[in-house]
Amino acid sequence: MQLQNGRRNIRVWSVAVSLAAVFALGAPVLNSSALAAANPHVSEAVEHLMEAVQHGKAGHADACTEHADGASTHLAEVLAEGTTPTGNRVFFRGGYAGLTSDRAGELVTDLHSGLNDGKSGYYMGGGADLMITRDLWGMMDGTALVGEIGLEFKRFSSESVPNLDAPFGGPATVQLTMFTVSVAPKVKFRQGTDFQPWLIPGGLDFHVISPTSSQINYLDIGVQFGGGAEYRVWKELWVGADSRFHLAGNQTNTVNNFWTVGGYMALGF
Repeated sequence: MQLQNGRRNIRVWSVAVSLAAVFALGAPVLNSSALAAANPHVSEAVEHLMEAVQHGKAGHADACTEHADGASTHLAEVLAEGTTPTGNRVFFRGGYAGLTSDRAGELVTDLHSGLNDGKSGYYMGGGADLMITRDLWGMMDGTALVGEIGLEFKRFSSESVPNLDAPFGGPATVQLTMFTVSVAPKVKFRQGTDFQPWLIPGGLDFHVISPTSSQINYLDIGVQFGGGAEYRVWKELWVGADSRFHLAGNQTNTVNNFWTVGGYMALGF
């Protein structure tokens, strides 16, 4: 009898330890209803846990142990899979940039000579995608909305021309550059898959042009439209490509519209 009581006590302690492990390690996970709906292991762990509690109250040590072990097994699967990706990204991008209109014939760009007429160039930049909703607030499964915050530098073709620094001496290269800060909504499709196309229906741009315009204005505002796609190559390492058109308000008395096409690398976090 004493031996049987000892074995029973060992079983009770085993159940207690198993339940304690489930609560300690899994409570934050099991409390997430969204994750429970998305991951069957979470649902199974919750079910086994509730059964273990019921059998424990009834004094059914064997059944309680069985369900506690089941809860621990499913919880281990959840922890092994890691947390569900948030959908947040930090990215670095670069490629071709082109103005729709050159800046030739301005005072600061070429002393009205019309020689600094390059329109093509390159861009480089980076930014972050921040997840807002994974299913358009329940209206469309697999379609997410993220907020993109971007920083971008552009250098367009520049020529050696007469300039204000040496109007009567030899020509010098006058760099045509632009810096853009943007905030845009980005709609991403095929959530949960390795290939995710996306589009930007319209975003807000803030531009700084250099050199300044002939009227000494250098700040502009505008909108952007774009589209692209990205592919997960390993864990949360993504590569992608995009093309965008930026329509400026031309607040500088110059035409600052441009378009870009290029590639990028992103890291999920």
